[in-house]
Amino acid sequence: MSSAIIVSYRVIGTTEEPTLSMIVSASPEGLLLVTDKPMKTGTHLALEIQMPEHEEPLQFIGRVVESSRRLDQITFGTRLEFLSVDTRSKKLLDTLMTKYRAEGKQEPPEELR
Repeated sequence: MSSAIIVSYRVIGTTEEPTLSMIVSASPEGLLLVTDKPMKTGTHLALEIQMPEHEEPLQFIGRVVESSRRLDQITFGTRLEFLSVDTRSKKLLDTLMTKYRAEGKQEPPEELR
């Protein structure tokens, strides 16, 4: 497994191409992503995670609850709450995050999020 969990997202209701991002942390309620631009609170995103061992990607619909500049002053920490996630995707995401942590990868301290 790589050192980052990569997700593809696109803003629902636009013709924008999907953008790649990195998951910083995940919970049953949502995700924290690193994005290259701030997101407006309330924006709905369609997200996909392609896992090598599964043909079908994990798919989620999320709503931006916060997007703020990170300490690096280049990227943004964007928090999403899940609006729609199927049971299979939720279970696989939990498994993926457990493996990520088991490899010794720690979630960043609060001030970096």
